[in-house]
Amino acid sequence: MADISSYPKATPTASDLLVGTSISSVSLNKTRNFSVADVASFGSGTDSNSLMLNDVRMRSEWSNSIAGQFVTSTLFTNLRYPLLKVNFENLQLNVGSTYKLIIERFKRPSSRTISDTGVIEYRDAGYKRQKPFDSSAPYNDRVIEIPITATSGQLFDFKLDLYYPCAGTVVVNDFAFPKVAGTRSTFSIVESKQYVAFRISQTTNGVTKTSPVLQELTMLGTLDDNGVTIERRITFIPR
Repeated sequence: MADISSYPKATPTASDLLVGTSISSVSLNKTRNFSVADVASFGSGTDSNSLMLNDVRMRSEWSNSIAGQFVTSTLFTNLRYPLLKVNFENLQLNVGSTYKLIIERFKRPSSRTISDTGVIEYRDAGYKRQKPFDSSAPYNDRVIEIPITATSGQLFDFKLDLYYPCAGTVVVNDFAFPKVAGTRSTFSIVESKQYVAFRISQTTNGVTKTSPVLQELTMLGTLDDNGVTIERRITFIPR
């Protein structure tokens, strides 16, 4: 039999087979073929891969001035918000798994009384996924997770204008900006901050695992009135 190291090298495909031993506790171990795709899928669901999620790093960029990297809102007048350009480190998109980038917003502790029972419900502080924005056309749902299709250079549109009051006409929306969605205060402001965090999820064979927080950013909403025009901006600043 030839020395196995003498065989020529090749680039593996999902249908290629690997020779291995199937371990059994009730019978003799058996030599079997395993496809590259099955091995990759199995490996993506093991605890070792969960540890790999802990090793992932995220570096993001954003711009309101580079063409193709920002959105001009249809919900507010003269409002731009950036797409998030992300480079991941130590992230491998395994065959048979799907990956998503998740945005969460920091919520302060709160309480409410359930009307039917009178029981007080307490809500802890922390980063939480937002409920999708619910409104009629032409508004879209608030985006809380987006599929990851590349480990570098992908642009993510989380529809950041929906994180501000926008359930009325454009004129009404303009008057409220940059208040944070859900704010009850009637005072006019020219700047607001929201604290957001990003994680990734991996779903394999119906099982979803979520990474720790990969990056925290401050989402900044600003209104600039120079006496001639009013410019509205949403951007990020590092935390």
